[in-house]
Amino acid sequence: MAGTKITIGRDCMLAAANKIWSGDFHSLYDVKTGKHMHRSADITIKDHVWLGSHAAVLAGATIEAGSVIGYGATVTGRIPNNVVAVGAPAKVVRKHVAWERTSTLFTDAKAGRYSLVNSEYWNLTALEMSRPQRGVLAVCCLLARPFMQPGAHAALSADPQGFLSTAEAPLFRLLRRILNLLGPDMFHGKIPVSDTNAH
Repeated sequence: MAGTKITIGRDCMLAAANKIWSGDFHSLYDVKTGKHMHRSADITIKDHVWLGSHAAVLAGATIEAGSVIGYGATVTGRIPNNVVAVGAPAKVVRKHVAWERTSTLFTDAKAGRYSLVNSEYWNLTALEMSRPQRGVLAVCCLLARPFMQPGAHAALSADPQGFLSTAEAPLFRLLRRILNLLGPDMFHGKIPVSDTNAH
């Protein structure tokens, strides 16, 4: 629609009869107030998203990287990364998933040995911080600021989950443990996938 933007990231897979609409073609009004009820809004589909057949993405929707939208689903809001979402409106039914165009990569067909395709999109679903976690993190950021490099403090403030998942200094390891005691475990990092023997 005029004045809106639709952004589709890299390596996305779209199926038959998908619809991506940033607004309505016809107006809808509240009879009591006369107000226009549905506004046009930008749509963002991030990298490596798979839209199943007949899935629709509507105004204001955001789908984070690595997610799968099921057959006939209608996305109207934000879908987190690495989830399966189905229904109308779309709801998350499975977290911590990854999809690939090919399920396995055979390295030795005779022996039946294969490696799972572990791409950059194999990530755990990001979890929202609980209120106690946010409070502890805010206090720790203030206390640690004098002892941190400016770049490190900015990275911690912008993406605490990403920064703390890889930080190895004793202070950050301790902070990870405290935050995990107060709410959901947010700091698993990448999923390790090793070569597997098929039987």
